[in-house]
Amino acid sequence: MNNPLPEVSAWYKDVMSGNLFEVVAYDEQNGTVQYQHVDGEVGEFDANSWQELSLIPAQPPEDWQTPFE
Repeated sequence: MNNPLPEVSAWYKDVMSGNLFEVVAYDEQNGTVQYQHVDGEVGEFDANSWQELSLIPAQPPEDWQTPFE
């Protein structure tokens, strides 16, 4: 799939899994994308993994800040 370049603070939905996440960091030189799910779980994709996802841009959920309060 031809996914958009990751944008920090942008939300994406993985169509295949239904996961909704926010990109919190993007290191273009190392080809890594750090993300955070609504529940606060964090993770990282490498450039190849990012391109294998079926992503669409998404709006942040209404309660996305709840885990941080």
